Amino acid sequence: MNITTAEKRDFLTWFLQHYRVHIPEVIILLDFLKNNDEVLESVHFINDITRCERAMIVSTDNLDQEPFLFFKKHLVTTEPQKAFHDIRMHPEQAIYVQVDFPHALTSPEYVGVKEDNPYQMMQTLSNAERSEVNTFISETLRQERIADVTELINQALDEGNLDDFNEWTRVLKELKEISLAK
Repeated sequence: MNITTAEKRDFLTWFLQHYRVHIPEVIILLDFLKNNDEVLESVHFINDITRCERAMIVSTDNLDQEPFLFFKKHLVTTEPQKAFHDIRMHPEQAIYVQVDFPHALTSPEYVGVKEDNPYQMMQTLSNAERSEVNTFISETLRQERIADVTELINQALDEGNLDDFNEWTRVLKELKEISLAK
């Protein structure tokens, strides 16, 4: 099934009008995708980005998961600016986008632009393997988030912003209390 850039643009417009994304830079990135036909040609919406070499996951505020993830080969980041830079520098490269929002799998707007993941694994992982992989990814993302929050704490200290310092310190404490390994 060949999805047109107009259909992709319509979906992004609908999504941005109906759902809230916590990180403003993600909204800017989605607007960039929406308004750039060359890039939009390379965008593929899929359910599961497993094994995709270049992909991102965008999640709405009302879901309890990381709001943004960008994958390029074996690198993972939560920083939309890095994704934006990579996409601008390589607009011709395919990028696979998983958009997580309530009732996404039954949304006619999303179903209308979804494609199959060309990298989907033919073999399935056992439950134990899947759990181990999920734990590893979650812990890696948690550690990256801790580093990001630590940087924000330092920035708040440099700026003398006590409110931000207190908020980011609270977030850091919560992140450090999370124990993913059982």
